[in-house]
Amino acid sequence: MTISKECTDFLRDHHMTSYGQKLKATHAREIVAAFFGYKSHAAQLAETQFPLSEIEVANILAPDVPRIEWRIARLNGLPSNLPEAYELARVLGEFLVRQDMFQGRVWLYDSLGSYVVEELLQENHSFIEDEMSGEMASTNAIFDEYPEYEPPAVTHNGDNVQVIAQGTMYGSQDLDRPYSGHEVGINVIVTLHRVAGHVCFMEPEIDVGGALEDGFYAEA
Repeated sequence: MTISKECTDFLRDHHMTSYGQKLKATHAREIVAAFFGYKSHAAQLAETQFPLSEIEVANILAPDVPRIEWRIARLNGLPSNLPEAYELARVLGEFLVRQDMFQGRVWLYDSLGSYVVEELLQENHSFIEDEMSGEMASTNAIFDEYPEYEPPAVTHNGDNVQVIAQGTMYGSQDLDRPYSGHEVGINVIVTLHRVAGHVCFMEPEIDVGGALEDGFYAEA
């Protein structure tokens, strides 16, 4: 069976076992398609460049929770006790891992942009600081706090997705040195190259840029 069919059958069985109500195959197919980032099951079937069968070589699976929410809102006759989109994404992700269809990391979050800022950039904070060491050294400040990022921009570019996070690194002044600034603007671009569907990617590429001048964000 195809990955889509296996996920659909699992979701129907899981709903009957866990919630005691029948989930129609047509509804389950649409939810699975949304999980993989498609507007509809028909759009998923039309995919030729990034088929779901390539999921086995992906490193990252970032379920599209907002897309699931959007699709559910447009389906009629759903079971009265259908779980929320996040829970549906969770059980489908766990199923793919449990069945050894996917062997990478699942980024389960309310949105891809939020995951990048709240999880990925924190995990890679040391790398980001290293990339910004020149700008940080040009100040008289000590930087020991996590940057404050603005809500990120997420752009879909066909064969990749980019998450662009801009923010500010705030430092505490070293009073033993002449004042030369204590804020550094930062621009982080995370590029995710698609492998399967709209949500299965290779390892992220992280590019970092910035400048001492407040409000200025250099291209990474």
